Amino acid sequence: MMNKFYSLLTLFCLAANISIAQNLTALVVDKQSGNPIPYAAIKIDDFKGVVTNDEGLFTVKIDDIKYIEVSCLGYKELEVTIEDIRANNYKIELQAAVNQLNEVILSNKLPSVDSIIVRVRKNFYNNHNLDLTALDVFSRQTNYFDFEDFEFDIKKASTLPKKELTVLKQNADSLNIAVMNSESKNFEDFSGKLYILEKDSTKLVVDKLTNLVDRKNDYSVEIIQDKAQIIFLKALDTTTTYKVRTGIFRIEDSLDIEMNDLKEEYSDTTNNSALKAQLAYNLLDVRYLENHILDDILNTKYYNFTMRDIVYTDGDMAYILDFTPAKGKSKFAGTLIVMANSYAIKRIDYAFAPGKRGTKVNLKLIAGIKYVEESEYGTIHFSRDVNHMYKPFYIQKGSVNYVYVNRPFTFVENSKEKNKFGFNLSIEGRVVQKSELLFTGQSSITPEEFATITEAKKVNIITLEKYTPSIWEDRQILEPVEEMKSFTVKK
Repeated sequence: MMNKFYSLLTLFCLAANISIAQNLTALVVDKQSGNPIPYAAIKIDDFKGVVTNDEGLFTVKIDDIKYIEVSCLGYKELEVTIEDIRANNYKIELQAAVNQLNEVILSNKLPSVDSIIVRVRKNFYNNHNLDLTALDVFSRQTNYFDFEDFEFDIKKASTLPKKELTVLKQNADSLNIAVMNSESKNFEDFSGKLYILEKDSTKLVVDKLTNLVDRKNDYSVEIIQDKAQIIFLKALDTTTTYKVRTGIFRIEDSLDIEMNDLKEEYSDTTNNSALKAQLAYNLLDVRYLENHILDDILNTKYYNFTMRDIVYTDGDMAYILDFTPAKGKSKFAGTLIVMANSYAIKRIDYAFAPGKRGTKVNLKLIAGIKYVEESEYGTIHFSRDVNHMYKPFYIQKGSVNYVYVNRPFTFVENSKEKNKFGFNLSIEGRVVQKSELLFTGQSSITPEEFATITEAKKVNIITLEKYTPSIWEDRQILEPVEEMKSFTVKK
């Protein structure tokens, strides 16, 4: 009942804006259960479309579009007209696919799963080459720190006047309360065009960059350290310098406290190179096999593959293969869809297998630090272009990493008195990160065209206090989830 209420309420609100925005917003659900289907591919033209979000919703521009194609692993592909979507209250129902493996086995001799993987590797660069390509891209980064414990404790400040010491401890207590009560998340969106010449030569031209964040209540590990340092240093004598240690490590011999440095500063620009590096990192897995995640997974020495089903997509047969770790150092489990005629990858979903984790560093006793990669997951959708190449259409990566930091900081005056001041900073929680890339168009370029492209060094940031859909009305983007739509800065 709750699902029905949510669907009707959501679609009623969205439908009210359809005629104004010339967009179509709809919900994709399982026909039998009525549950939303996340990450279904919505195709509106060759290499154009979007995917549904975590809540099964999507928005596409409907100018000159009469129908869309909807596909998702485990469901029959559906071609549906815009009018039919409207007539069905902006809801698209997908029917579960019938397993066709036994039927195909009876009429065809199928290759072994190991030979399929060998052919995927052999044909990878022919099927997925991105050299001399320009990609229209929309990126979304979601980050937050889920705190389990936080303590900013003043340890040494006995020489401070009583009034100043009281204020210092009050400010420390206020930070403790603010951090533990924080529910802030950071949403960064940008759109632009990525130009790829070859392996290590790319250029990025950013059209627009927005950051939806509550700056006063935004608490990453780095921001907390800065806030704690500012609170503490404001209480110290600025006419002298200090030796600074953390534990047994000396980090400064002559710290000079400048009051101008004790202000929280926020930049309204970011480096274009940082955005390009972030984009390139997420694209590495679909450009190259060597030393990247597909290289790891597409290896029958390290993973066991089984054929789950046969499906028909893009007018051809495709194999659905499940994979699990075959050796102790193998970490992932998931599903791979491979086109039967070309051995191109159509889609891959992966996540840490049960009982698996990534890097673990435990230096609690030595340095007060512990770090564990608890969860990592991802999905990559490829779309066939007019040249029958399969290029990335949607990439998602996510991770949850446990972090523990417990560090004492000691400040010793460079004076006769050598007064000591100190605080302890203890942080425990999980860094939650999710990145999404949607490629909304692609075209071929020449080396000469690549040479003419000029990158800006800096990109302006549009800081938002609440989600503003009109800011992206001229671009195809990923439909935001409800927590992003309802985000507002606390006054």
